[in-house]
Amino acid sequence: MKKYLMFFLLIILIPINVFSLVNKSDYEFITDSSNILNDETIEYIYEHSFYLKDNTNIDYYVVTIKDLDNNTIEDYANNIYDSFGISENGILILISTDDRQIRVQVGEYLSDIIYSQLIDEYIDKYFMPYFKNGEWDKGIKNGYSAFYKTICNYYDIDTSEVDVYQDSFIVKYKNYILFLIIWFITLIGYIFSEYFFRLFINKNTTSQNMDTVIFGICLFISMLLLNLTYLIMPKALIVVLLFEFIAIISNIINHSKNKKGINKSNGKKNRRKIRK
Repeated sequence: MKKYLMFFLLIILIPINVFSLVNKSDYEFITDSSNILNDETIEYIYEHSFYLKDNTNIDYYVVTIKDLDNNTIEDYANNIYDSFGISENGILILISTDDRQIRVQVGEYLSDIIYSQLIDEYIDKYFMPYFKNGEWDKGIKNGYSAFYKTICNYYDIDTSEVDVYQDSFIVKYKNYILFLIIWFITLIGYIFSEYFFRLFINKNTTSQNMDTVIFGICLFISMLLLNLTYLIMPKALIVVLLFEFIAIISNIINHSKNKKGINKSNGKKNRRKIRK
């Protein structure tokens, strides 16, 4: 009898031990176990969820974890929903970063407002465009705000201060825009290095004012394109810088070749003079 009792206790305790790794944080509505959210986003979620709780009695939680530890995200979400004491008038957003999975779980009383088709739509529209680029913080804040606005609109609560970003033209066509940036910054890098030589190496004095203006414009455009790249896709900044660097280096090589050619031709002329 004792053997069966011990076996029964082990079966009960195993799932508890697995999920006990996720504990509620000091912030009532936000637990960031993956450490992917900045302080501003944590404060944003806490304040808005607290406001929602006060005005509608809705529990709105966000939880991030590193991995599911061989559990399904549905089981993990169910356990967090129960262990955190989230009511049937509640919503939970669970993100597992290493598994790259997201689960939005809604209580029975909110299922008419936040239904399954809407959840799928919001995940694809507001979360995933950022998650695909590894921008977890932006994606979570954006998706959180989308559900928040839907709930507040239903209860006729003002949400004018809450911004939700959809797929803009830049986000939608960012790969094509980045291709154009790479092409354009390569050209600018080549022109930039050309006028750098004219101003600081060859020290051309005949059109120095115009050369300075063109050099300044190229520098300004280059900085503008680098900033635009960082806003669209921070990781692509290295690639863009690499292409600009290649353009500059190729121009330096061309200048060095031309200089050698000029020196050789001058040498030949000098030799002819000696023979005379």
